[in-house]
Amino acid sequence: MISVNNYLLSFIFAIMIRIYTAIIIVLFFAFPGGIVAQVSLDYDKLFMDAGTDIIMKDNISVISVRSWYSTPPDDARIVFCPAGIERSSPNDVKKRCPFEWTVKYDNIYVEVLNGIVIEGMNKHGLSASLMFLKNSRLPKKEKTLIPIAASLWTRFYLDHFKCIDTAMLAVWDIRLFDDLNSKCGWPFRLVLHDSTGATAFIEYIDGKLRVYDPGPPAVITDGPDYASLLIEKYIPTGVSPESPAARFIRLEDTLMKYRYPINIVSVLEILEYPGTNTPKASWFLARDHREATLQFLSEDKRDIRYKLDEVNFTPGKEIRQKLFP
Repeated sequence: MISVNNYLLSFIFAIMIRIYTAIIIVLFFAFPGGIVAQVSLDYDKLFMDAGTDIIMKDNISVISVRSWYSTPPDDARIVFCPAGIERSSPNDVKKRCPFEWTVKYDNIYVEVLNGIVIEGMNKHGLSASLMFLKNSRLPKKEKTLIPIAASLWTRFYLDHFKCIDTAMLAVWDIRLFDDLNSKCGWPFRLVLHDSTGATAFIEYIDGKLRVYDPGPPAVITDGPDYASLLIEKYIPTGVSPESPAARFIRLEDTLMKYRYPINIVSVLEILEYPGTNTPKASWFLARDHREATLQFLSEDKRDIRYKLDEVNFTPGKEIRQKLFP
């Protein structure tokens, strides 16, 4: 009797080992680089649907400013990323071939909603930020371009490039894909600025990549695609005075007429200039690209400044802390 029971136990144990092994094999082929946690994007929690970004340049400075009109999520973090960090983007086509890279330049970025990087700058003054884009739709799957997960889009540019000229050499070689568990898809454009004053707006409309590189001064607003904003400026259809398009037109006209030396204070004042009919922002991000400096300013007078060459980055480790302690 004992030998029979031992036989049954051994048989059951062997079956369990086979089942466990089969599960491991399935997971290995389904998630070859390890199980990649998806970032859940809840559009109702986004606070980027009414922002504005402007950049100005003179012989001394290159300054850009970004505004938001509601407070950031409670989980907003500032992240200090040293060069040498290893990153990996999953591949939505060739599951066993993730795209991997090493961070080339120290950078600082802002992370919200457990992983969405909305803003950042590297040590060479190149900034990358996400702005809300209506009707954004990413391209279909294909095998020839380098796949970059949407949640890594901002970091890809901060990690790799000193300036927009070199970034533009890569933009046509990558394909963004949605790695988020979201009903709203990927509702963003990417905005790049660098220390020369160059700008690039990168959008996906109807699955097609669109890239714009207006010279300074330049302005972009959350909402409509850039082509629609330009059409409204030059072929007016009579939009509401409070619409993003109207805000874009007023601010661009203001920038073109500006003839004074620029600094962070003067560029901030342009966003709040009464003639722009811009609503009062809850907080701003000011960037000095030639000094590689980020400055966060909130409506309640909190002011936090980071100069990248003064930050003590921790080798081999990203350090996170609350955006506004």
